[in-house]
Amino acid sequence: MPESPHPNARRILLHTPLCDILLRRTPGRLDARAAIASFQLPDELESLALRVARQTRLHRSERVAVAQDLAEHLREGLDDGASPESLLADFGDERNTARLIRRSMIRKRSHLARVPRYAVKGSALLSMTLFTAFLLAWIIMGTRIWFDSPNPTKDYVLQLNAPIMGIPAEDRAWPGLESVSAELDQLALARSKDGESRGSELLASFGIDADQIAIWPTSLADPEAAAAFMSFNREAGPIIEQVRELAERPALGIEMDMAENISLHQIQFTHLGIIHSNIRLLLLGDLQIAVRTNQTERTLADLKTLLELARLMRQQSFLISQLTAINLETNAFKAVQNILAQRPDLFENDQLVELSNLIALPDERLSISMKDERLYFEDVAQHVYGSNGQLLPEVFTVIRDFGISPPLGMDSFAIAPFALAAAPSRSEALDTWHRYLDHQEAAMASNPQDTKMLSPEELGRYQNLLPSTHEWDDASTFNHYHQYASEFPVNIFLPAFDHLPEFVRKQRLERDAAILAIALEQWRREHGDWPEMLEQLVPNHLEELPSDQFDEDPLRYLTGANGPFIYSVGLDKVHDFGDEDKDLILWEAGTDED
Repeated sequence: MPESPHPNARRILLHTPLCDILLRRTPGRLDARAAIASFQLPDELESLALRVARQTRLHRSERVAVAQDLAEHLREGLDDGASPESLLADFGDERNTARLIRRSMIRKRSHLARVPRYAVKGSALLSMTLFTAFLLAWIIMGTRIWFDSPNPTKDYVLQLNAPIMGIPAEDRAWPGLESVSAELDQLALARSKDGESRGSELLASFGIDADQIAIWPTSLADPEAAAAFMSFNREAGPIIEQVRELAERPALGIEMDMAENISLHQIQFTHLGIIHSNIRLLLLGDLQIAVRTNQTERTLADLKTLLELARLMRQQSFLISQLTAINLETNAFKAVQNILAQRPDLFENDQLVELSNLIALPDERLSISMKDERLYFEDVAQHVYGSNGQLLPEVFTVIRDFGISPPLGMDSFAIAPFALAAAPSRSEALDTWHRYLDHQEAAMASNPQDTKMLSPEELGRYQNLLPSTHEWDDASTFNHYHQYASEFPVNIFLPAFDHLPEFVRKQRLERDAAILAIALEQWRREHGDWPEMLEQLVPNHLEELPSDQFDEDPLRYLTGANGPFIYSVGLDKVHDFGDEDKDLILWEAGTDED
């Protein structure tokens, strides 16, 4: 690379504005040192002029002008006979001189040239004001949450346990059912090759399905597997008899943990797993064998026990207990449907009447009570709200117990006061909770049109509370964040109720389909063929026709090549004349299978 033609070319380039280079003006006009070199000042005076010019913190062109003026002033002093030392001594304080020069130069600027300075000052003032307001608000809000604490005044666990404590031990199904499950596990361990299988695992391996209770499972097609299943069932016979006796007792009788300072959200419902995984599968397996071996009394006993267990589960009105009960009841309904489709001649005529009465549970029972769910949130509220109704940081500890982390640093030291201030007060949160539960209970009523329900607009707001509507994987907007905070913590604790009414209505349809299937079989036995329409079943076999839970019209009935089938219009409430892809097929007559 060739050398520069001038030894100071780089310095000149650094002190030349780009516009001067483009317009080919005199280069180096921003070089203060070069500008004062013509005054031939001693080094100490030249350094003085340069230092003062830099301390003015003016624009570069203004600093060059200041340096030239100072150099000219010092040159005049030298020309008048003053020594460099006396000029330095008489100059005074450099910083004060630079400050005075700066003020003078700024006043000389035009108003347009002062705009950036005003903008900087205004921005700084605004930033300081906002920061001060933020800090003041943070202190005020933080004081409300950090100098307050929850003060639980009601023991909801004791309230729920109080009625149970007065129940005699002989009227309680618990802890008898717990002992039964332990015996079942011991039986499974004794039969296990690895010595580790539990009762629920062994029962699940048999492949029992309530939908196909009258058909031998494919998992038992192997004679050895079928023999093992039958052998296990025989050994479990005393356990099954014990379950039947316990299920007929008046009360479940399970008392919740009474540990000190425990709240409802900390309760573990381990008994539900025992009943759903161990005892339910044990009964379904026995029911399978009873149907296969034509033991009708045993079949009726197993069906009755499933429904009695469901009755016990419904004594706790927590949602999870209610769903366990629904599962037991639906298993019984579907088992009846399958027996009548595949083994229609299994029961005698009087047993069909008994079976119909057994499964004819009223709509009021096939609903979901929200009583304990209301108490549950009231208990949570007294542990996370302060004396002034303000949500407190204790809520973050509670939700972490559920394995949930607050989104976007809501629980951080800086954000928590604002996030909690945006949350509803205790009374507002409780009102939101109870109003939405009121709506769900009304939606599950037998005649929802006669009950007070939320308007569509208000319902939309409540459905936005459901946890599934909040996704935090993407960068959320401030409005989204504020909406989340404004419904916190209701949106954390509110279960996914949005499809619960439809779930309950489908269960009632399963019951009605089973009752209709019994009535149809009774008609077939009397007349040798199926009725042409369901109205023919009234009044000899039915007092009235069950209605479709989705449109209040009677359930639909058609006869096909393989026999009749019963169906509902389904969630869309559109009648598609039995189209299995669009309507909800509830029961279809089949052929007798071994």
